[in-house]
Amino acid sequence: MTVEAILHLSEKTFFKELEFTIYGDGEYFDELIKPLERFENVNLFKEFLSQEEISKIHKEYGVFICPTRWDSQGVSMCEAMSSGLVPISNKVSAIPEFVTHLKTGLLAYPESAVSLAYQIEKLYLDEDLFLNLSRNTASEIRNIADESIVITKEMAVILND
Repeated sequence: MTVEAILHLSEKTFFKELEFTIYGDGEYFDELIKPLERFENVNLFKEFLSQEEISKIHKEYGVFICPTRWDSQGVSMCEAMSSGLVPISNKVSAIPEFVTHLKTGLLAYPESAVSLAYQIEKLYLDEDLFLNLSRNTASEIRNIADESIVITKEMAVILND
């Protein structure tokens, strides 16, 4: 979905003002990213990152594009939110429990690269929206998933409190 969304955005006049960085690997990585190799503003890295490297990368960007079909990017998305990155994901599974559309991130329709591209465009065109979402996302995810909150709740379940 990300590749298709970038291809949709490549038709926009502002496309060259955007920058994308994609990290990953796997059996289909080369095949999936092939259509993006022609773009100078798309950085492709066939590798996975350590926790320290992820933290460093988070400081270099403002948006975390994490489309999913079944909440498969939840942990990475929450880590990015904690770093203040604005998440753009899909309105599926448990994602809306962590991302409130237009408050802490943007949610695209399920299975829709066009909707994903539209959310990216919306952020590009509205700097105030981006700033508000970035401000909100870190504090809100900490209210939901801070380790002190999660551990307290898990201990209550374990101890039947």
